[in-house]
Amino acid sequence: MQKVLGIFLVVGLVLAGFQIFSPETVSSNEPEKTSSTTTSEEQEVKVETPNALFFWITATISSFLDQLEKESQSRNTPSSTLAESLTDQELGELFQQGLDSYNAAEYDNAISQYDRYLAVNPKNSSAFYNRGLSKYYLNRYTESETDFDSAYSLDSKNLDALFYRGLSRFGLERKEEGLNDMNKAINSGLIKSYAFAERSIQLGILEKAKESLADAKKAVQLEPEYPRAIFALGFAYYASGKYKDSVDSYSKVLKILPEDSISYFNRGLGYAALKRKAESCKDYKKSWDLGYENAEKQYKDFCK
Repeated sequence: MQKVLGIFLVVGLVLAGFQIFSPETVSSNEPEKTSSTTTSEEQEVKVETPNALFFWITATISSFLDQLEKESQSRNTPSSTLAESLTDQELGELFQQGLDSYNAAEYDNAISQYDRYLAVNPKNSSAFYNRGLSKYYLNRYTESETDFDSAYSLDSKNLDALFYRGLSRFGLERKEEGLNDMNKAINSGLIKSYAFAERSIQLGILEKAKESLADAKKAVQLEPEYPRAIFALGFAYYASGKYKDSVDSYSKVLKILPEDSISYFNRGLGYAALKRKAESCKDYKKSWDLGYENAEKQYKDFCK
């Protein structure tokens, strides 16, 4: 910017000098000459020489502005244009790299890879969906909602995108909208364990215990060893006042995921409801040791 201003300053000074010293603008205390002896050749020198200079300066400015515009367009050209030469095989590899990063829970890397992919191929519903998942698990719910919405808009058969748009809206505290999306996805044919498990948990949060328990049982029926389905069942049992069943469900989760801090905490709540304080405090402490923040307060308030 300083370079541009400097150039315009120099040009401005040249123009100012031209105006001051041009034969047409010179002023003096001498009376104006009225001699008619000037030849046509002399008139030509007086008139056309400054006009030529003016046109040269104008052309220079115009050329400079054209160059400036080209440089500006070059700077503003999306970096994606550099990737437009990617072959289908290279695009496929980039998509797979994003998927591998997601599966490794390297969500930032996955987002970066899908950013590159979508810059070249912005009509791929699956890429928007996968990037949305990565953002969702980073609690970037506004961004994930946008990606899931794009994925569903591109492919109305992508019911997973519709469902996760609903989950994102729950994360944004727009619970009714979220539940509507989840219901629509399941009613349209998304008969998957994870869908019933997640809806079960959200229904439990909304204090719809009966519906929550029905969904959790359906999730386990569809996939008996799926930890999230069993977790949802423990959650629904607790919300329904069935504390022993809740404890049993969380114990099953912990056999599969022995480092799951939230399952320890929730099982501790179940033990507390059953008045089994020692077991409850043991679970709270384990949950705290594993890094679950809520467990620290619960342990100090209940066990000390």
